[in-house]
Amino acid sequence: MKTRLRHLALACAAVTALTTAGLASASPAMKASECHAQEGRHDHSARAERMQQRMAQHHAQLKEALQLTPAQENAWQAYTAAMTPTRPDHPPASDNLTTPERMERQLQYMQARHEQMNQRLQAMRQLYDTLSPEQRQIFDRHHQPRGRHQPTNG
Repeated sequence: MKTRLRHLALACAAVTALTTAGLASASPAMKASECHAQEGRHDHSARAERMQQRMAQHHAQLKEALQLTPAQENAWQAYTAAMTPTRPDHPPASDNLTTPERMERQLQYMQARHEQMNQRLQAMRQLYDTLSPEQRQIFDRHHQPRGRHQPTNG
């Protein structure tokens, strides 16, 4: 009987210790390092920098694979300049606007994005027109959808 009580008391103590440790780790008072880590999640400049690095790496790989001639270099420069990841500024949030005014602002932003995509398409077409049939196959392979962007059948 005493052994049973001792085991029960030890089990209760263990549950209490685990519960206390769990509550302490979930407390609202965060360590400074945890707070900075959370702030990092919203660091858009770091994300944009990583995107630019990936784009530069992609362009370097593509240029090496294409083995461009000097005559194609100007079209390549225009293409890479047009493909630089930039976005028009989002309009600042304003609670003073009416619903139609907010929609007009969003439409202006979308039109700016549309214009930017048209400029990219034109630069891509100019480069594509200078490529040989073999280079076009390489270019097309480098721009095939991958992963979740692949079209599905069905």
